[in-house]
Amino acid sequence: MIRFVCDPNGNLVPDLKADLPGRGAWVSATKSMVGQAMERKLFAKALETKVEVSKTLDEDVGELLHRSVLGALAMANKAGVIVVGFSKVNDMIRSGNADLVLHASDAADDGIRKIGSALKAIEAAGATAEDGLPITVLFSTSDELEGVLGGMNIMHVGAKYGGATQNVIKRLTRLQDYLKEDAA
Repeated sequence: MIRFVCDPNGNLVPDLKADLPGRGAWVSATKSMVGQAMERKLFAKALETKVEVSKTLDEDVGELLHRSVLGALAMANKAGVIVVGFSKVNDMIRSGNADLVLHASDAADDGIRKIGSALKAIEAAGATAEDGLPITVLFSTSDELEGVLGGMNIMHVGAKYGGATQNVIKRLTRLQDYLKEDAA
């Protein structure tokens, strides 16, 4: 669920952390449900006040969730659980230390395929999802990853197990769930 509140100027604001003051309206955390609430003007009804709703609210929420993942990724990098680059990510996977693998959306298919081979190799060795098989996601662009992680030409990112990585996974899952219905 995503909470929305009305700011002092009468504008509807997504409250992703659910900690802003005031009466809130809760909507299922999917882009299509936010879109339906916009179309049916349910925010004014739920908040019991006149409220200005952005025409791009559903897109704006998706962007906020995306930025939330990038922020968590930056914190994981500061925590020292991130490696970047094909070789380092490949080594991390093969050593069994990867908990999360991200590929830039503009990464070459060949690099993605080769890292996929490393994942298959540890699966063939008997690793299962319960053993901590890494979550692999096509995420963001290399430019965004470079901006967040402070490198150049970042196409592949690996993260080892830890609280910071779990925070990235939690936020990434929330973003994926938000966008899921639109991809179907």
